[in-house]
Amino acid sequence: MYFIKHKLAIAGAVLSVVMSAAVLGNSLIYAFSEDYKNWKQYGSSWSSMYLGTSSDTIAQSGCAVTAAAILMVHSGSVTNEDFNPGVMVDFLNQNGGLNSYGILDWYALSDYVPDFKYVSNVDNRLYGSNQAEKAQELKKFLDEGYYVIVKISNGNNMHFVAVDSVNGSRVTMMDPGSSKTSLFDKYPADTVTQVRLFTGKN
Repeated sequence: MYFIKHKLAIAGAVLSVVMSAAVLGNSLIYAFSEDYKNWKQYGSSWSSMYLGTSSDTIAQSGCAVTAAAILMVHSGSVTNEDFNPGVMVDFLNQNGGLNSYGILDWYALSDYVPDFKYVSNVDNRLYGSNQAEKAQELKKFLDEGYYVIVKISNGNNMHFVAVDSVNGSRVTMMDPGSSKTSLFDKYPADTVTQVRLFTGKN
């Protein structure tokens, strides 16, 4: 009886350690997987890579491809263990996904990540509406299962950010060009003029 109890005690202890390790492992994996939300076009190992055959680097003009890479991980279409915006740009450069001006062919993204597909560009529905209306529209897209990249237009300048979530009129973003996370705190509502819609694995 002693040996049986002793074996059961050992088994219980081993199970406890395994379960603790599993919980810890999940926490570590989750923490690691969240890093993609902080990917920036600047200050990163990939920042000096050129876009296509242009003279522009990711740091200068790589907001679109960085935002797309963020959403690829966000959608579960690819893991970020061996993936980052530099990996994506390297593939696009070798396969014509970025032209001589460094402009991204959105459809080319699925050539590398088949589960991540560009669906459409929505313009007029967001143009000219106020913050609350734009937030409501973005939430509708998310509720419909789309992954969203927002285009910010300010004169001749444009910028792309990925949308994380919407709560009321607050839109949380993953911005390749800023450490800010609130879309409308960083960018005036009237500069949010377009969205790009994608589907992903999840």
